[in-house]
Amino acid sequence: MDTNRKLVDSTFCWCVDQGYHKRRLCGSKVECRVLHDVWHPLGLIGNGGFHYLFSGISKNRVSKIMSAFQTIGASRAAELIQEAFVLYSHTKSSMPSGTDYAEIRKGCYEEMSRIEDEFYGLDSVVVSAAADYVRVHFSVDGMR
Repeated sequence: MDTNRKLVDSTFCWCVDQGYHKRRLCGSKVECRVLHDVWHPLGLIGNGGFHYLFSGISKNRVSKIMSAFQTIGASRAAELIQEAFVLYSHTKSSMPSGTDYAEIRKGCYEEMSRIEDEFYGLDSVVVSAAADYVRVHFSVDGMR
């Protein structure tokens, strides 16, 4: 694991351990919420694709995730999340209610794959931006 990824991951874990990722506490630790809204979705997308992320969240939640990516300076990644969400939502709306997210993925496979490939290509950019965000908004050993 590279230095930037270790820094972001350890800070993310610290925020989660403190409970600062929870909405009821986000007013006091907005930086943790931003970091959570980047790092957690990044892991979900990396482990299952955009359809895995979108299968259980609302449009409002996607907007918050996009905003977090923009906040850290990863604007292209935010644009791709928006593009993927529009595609996923459109495909989902054309299928019967209750269709499994894997089936929805099949309905937009080629275009979603293109979006995901570009998003995955931005991994080092997103990790670097998240690390820069941590360096600016967190002390060396978290927010302790």
